Amino acid sequence: MKVEPRDAERLLAAPPAYARLYLFHGPDEGQARDLAQRLEAKFGLDRLDLTPAEVAAQPGWLADEAASVSMFGPAPCLRLVPAADAHAPAAALLLDAAAAGNPAILIAGNLPATSKLRKLAEAHPRARALACYPPTAADFARLARDAARAAGLDAEPAALSLLVNAVGGERGLLAQEVAKLAVYLDATPAQPKKFIPADWYAVGAGEGAADIDPLIDAVAARDPAATAQALRALAADGQRGIMPLRAAARRFAQLAEARAAIDGGASPDSAVAALRPPLFWKAKPAFLAQLRAWTSPDLARAAHELLATERRIKAASSLGDLHADECLLGLAGRG
Repeated sequence: MKVEPRDAERLLAAPPAYARLYLFHGPDEGQARDLAQRLEAKFGLDRLDLTPAEVAAQPGWLADEAASVSMFGPAPCLRLVPAADAHAPAAALLLDAAAAGNPAILIAGNLPATSKLRKLAEAHPRARALACYPPTAADFARLARDAARAAGLDAEPAALSLLVNAVGGERGLLAQEVAKLAVYLDATPAQPKKFIPADWYAVGAGEGAADIDPLIDAVAARDPAATAQALRALAADGQRGIMPLRAAARRFAQLAEARAAIDGGASPDSAVAALRPPLFWKAKPAFLAQLRAWTSPDLARAAHELLATERRIKAASSLGDLHADECLLGLAGRG
């Protein structure tokens, strides 16, 4: 059965007792893994990771494991990553088996609507299929705010903006950074603590490492020389590939939002002031200069190229860093 993204929390809160298979798929693999981990925690079972090649070669294995009874503890929760159409026969055998007490969680990439596995999971009453899409800038800001609040962090807007921009849309990295900040501030939900920019600069991602902001500023300012220099600094620190692409995508989403407001008649200052989360005050002059360098159509094309490059990297087994560098240099060098 197909589950709409808006109903994800409801599914995690009360997974149906009769559901045997859960398929999380889509372009946002970070969200898919996060949902899978939360569902596993809800079940409270040990996890058994199945090998994709063996499941494809022996379709009955998945159903056998789902029906097995453990002699030494609770039954396991099965996980299959990455799932693909080659596993549709195994999924069908599991869903139609006479008995299956152990839930199976499948995590797949961006399955098309014609995918056999996706169509099976969306149609079968004993399955749940949920597509995971990257959040918008505003959505991710809300996710970050809610995650910080749940950890006991009373985040100032500027501090939240630093956190959001640093993690580049990665939910897993967001969770890690929030947990680290909570420990640093000795914050708990029962005893929340104020989270300010100084706290981020003390322990946030990139502390003691190359800063990603100079790269994003250089690309947005259309400065190819500075972009190349920043890429070299990040490469020396091991920060390449998808993370800079996502950080750039978030900046271009902010620029597109502000540019749309300006095109609608707002002043640059008021358009920037309306951004949520708000910009850190030190970043405002550079951001205003970047706004002058881009039109709305240009920003739309840039966003498309960043997303297309990320998908290209995920589809390939190598050269991901080179694809990312090529994309960012191309955006910076386009006049």
